[in-house]
Amino acid sequence: MLFATDPASRRDFERQLLRDLDTADARLRWRAAFELARLGAPGAEALQPLIDAALHDVDDSVRTHAARAIAAGGREAAAALVTRLLDGADHDRTVSLLASLGTPAIDALADALSGDEPAVRWAAVGALEDIANETAVLALIGALSHVDDEVRHCAVTALGHIGAAAVDALLNSLSDVSPVARAEAARALGYFADSRSFMPLIVALDDPDPEVRGSAAWALGGIHDPRGLVPLLVALDDADARVREGAAAGLGRSGDGRAIRPLIALLDDTDEDVRCRVVHSLGELGGSRALPFLIASLTCDDSEDVRYAAADALGELGSAAVQPLLEAMDGESEDARGWIALALETLGAPAIEHSVAQTHDRRIGPAHVREALGWTDEGRAAAV
Repeated sequence: MLFATDPASRRDFERQLLRDLDTADARLRWRAAFELARLGAPGAEALQPLIDAALHDVDDSVRTHAARAIAAGGREAAAALVTRLLDGADHDRTVSLLASLGTPAIDALADALSGDEPAVRWAAVGALEDIANETAVLALIGALSHVDDEVRHCAVTALGHIGAAAVDALLNSLSDVSPVARAEAARALGYFADSRSFMPLIVALDDPDPEVRGSAAWALGGIHDPRGLVPLLVALDDADARVREGAAAGLGRSGDGRAIRPLIALLDDTDEDVRCRVVHSLGELGGSRALPFLIASLTCDDSEDVRYAAADALGELGSAAVQPLLEAMDGESEDARGWIALALETLGAPAIEHSVAQTHDRRIGPAHVREALGWTDEGRAAAV
């Protein structure tokens, strides 16, 4: 390190290390990367070779020390890495390198959020999530009003992963002038069971924008506060389908069994997305009261999406759904029997065998059981 005390000698030493970094000898490359990391912030001449080494060297140790050297590069290193993303560099490793820079990378990452290339925008969100300090949180909050749906979704997910540190900033965003930002902030708050969010989300249920109301309803269910039941039931009657869908989802997330009856009443909603969400929530809440209504949705609803959702919901109910499904086979059309078979396939052979072993209902005959088992992976394998 004596060379580092004199600028000219340091440059010569750095150039020799860069030549060593490009050799076939892994030990020589490792030493070069190690010494370059010890030198501190790399010069402009060293930055690109170090990025190449950190991204592509076959030796883990070389990549590690090259990354350490880049981490000292600050804003210049961040700009160079974002440029590499634009050029199609290895996404995961480049994001990791950007995150290792910390705060000095945030400005470049915030700029990248507004770029033309979707992969770069998503990578910027991932790096900001990994940095996760206050400045990074504010940059992600800014992304909640981005014109790209995927960027907003990634930002919401990132804020959800960051945790409680993001809650205060998200609560402030519920007052943003942009309805898109308010809606995304409400949705992000739904990832936290944080009591501070309860009243602001209740207020957001009266927002003039239906997207905000729907997101607030979805989020409110995740707080698991029993006081949220009545406001969510009121939201089930909203004139906008997006709000009804959000309320149905929130009730499912709440785990409150008192919501089963009001959700059943919404199974005849005119909007198929609402009906899909209702059957999904009924599957989450469970309970025998919902079974005949889910089977009716499975066999009778005009929408295939609702029928698929009902099959999944019945699968959530486990072996308790087997006997009612087997009973429903009698008198149904071939199409309806196919949907029942799909639900039984979702349940699987163990659930079917367990349920049949527990019942003495004479209406459930061997033909029913054979047909049910035949629609499972295990049953088809046995038949072959």
